[in-house]
Amino acid sequence: MVAELFEAVAGEVGDYLDEEKNRWWVQPLKFMLYAAAILMAPVYLYFY
Repeated sequence: MVAELFEAVAGEVGDYLDEEKNRWWVQPLKFMLYAAAILMAPVYLYFY
């Protein structure tokens, strides 16, 4: 159930970020999101 909700939210956020009018801030935001995911994965796996 959580996975379906996450997929729906991720799809909507992805569509919003892909809009042409938001291009100037999308790249730094995507970088921060990817960096946070990469940096948090080892912490999550360590404590899991």
